[in-house]
Amino acid sequence: MRDLIPTFAPEYGYEERSAIMSHIAHDILITSNYHVKRFERRFGNMFKRRAIMVNSGSSALYIAVKAMGWKPRTRVATCALAFPTTVAAIVNNGHIPVFVDCDVTYNADPFQLKAVAEKGVGAAVLAHMVGNTLNPVVFSMFRDTVEDACDAIGSSFGNTPAGQFGSISCFSTYMAHHMGTGEGGVVCTKNNDLYDKMLSYVNWGRSCLCRPGEDNVCGKRMEYEVDGVPYDHKYIAWTLGGNFKPMELSGVLGNIQINKLPLFKEIRNRNFSYLLSYFADLTDYVSLPMVVEGADPCWFAFPLTLRKGDRADICKRIEARGVQTRLMYTGNILRHPAMDDVEHEAPYPLDNCNNVMENTFMVGLGQTVSPAECEKVAQVVKEEVVR
Repeated sequence: MRDLIPTFAPEYGYEERSAIMSHIAHDILITSNYHVKRFERRFGNMFKRRAIMVNSGSSALYIAVKAMGWKPRTRVATCALAFPTTVAAIVNNGHIPVFVDCDVTYNADPFQLKAVAEKGVGAAVLAHMVGNTLNPVVFSMFRDTVEDACDAIGSSFGNTPAGQFGSISCFSTYMAHHMGTGEGGVVCTKNNDLYDKMLSYVNWGRSCLCRPGEDNVCGKRMEYEVDGVPYDHKYIAWTLGGNFKPMELSGVLGNIQINKLPLFKEIRNRNFSYLLSYFADLTDYVSLPMVVEGADPCWFAFPLTLRKGDRADICKRIEARGVQTRLMYTGNILRHPAMDDVEHEAPYPLDNCNNVMENTFMVGLGQTVSPAECEKVAQVVKEEVVR
């Protein structure tokens, strides 16, 4: 058993380590190439979409919102309980976030979402918080949606995987997530025009869709013109993009980790069920996580919201006994300094987000947490919460 049981940690074994060493030893291309493209095909097939791997889930969100092509200052619905870069994707693309509260599932309150949609908000960026799958009905409330599934690889609603609900869906494969590629993220869409735009943004804004190491895939590279000047297709600036490509090593890891996703989900579900059962008699002390009706989450972590006690003291005592804790992201992002000068709307009370900000913490249940470690997590948390 480890001295500190982490909230989030990757599972990298001999297969991952040997594949990385083999790639470095034998392949001159360290940047995005064959392994990344193979991973994109395999990942996209899971969601019946075309996929582009990028360097992070945060980049995926930024690129997705940019590709939607919303007019400047579009009002975009999102939840105030958020990871900061979900909101940054809206603000940094020149739009106005319209914040709603969360509900007892930690997801955006569907009644407040319906209310802002009825008041003319036509766009939304919606997250499956800590893997608890949103009801897909909320996506249909809006004309355009970006689905933040960064916490939700392996989650589903009914028989439909999270990641098939938004116009564009975004995932994180950062090492702390359900599958880890070191750094990494993915954008997925069924729309070919959105796919082409995102691929251009990822690759410096090029018109050419050749990947690094490729030339003349279209067969007419030298037959293009810009303003009457014959021009190499590789150097036609179609969009004002950037460089959001992953390293090839991320693709190497991804193609191994994707095979393990069913096992990872099995372990996470086992640990979640054990913790939920162990904490069942703590309802005077904490609110336990509630699954969205109809959802089959692949939980990112195990959240608890205190009904009594001082969170900071409780978390310090838990960590002193070898169990790591984490807060649930920003709680209410509007109370953070990053939002001091940001134009936004918050038309309804954010009481649940405030409660999360003040009283919620999370412990680990991921694929590296063994049954014995999960038992220790349960025992330590229970003892310190009721102490």
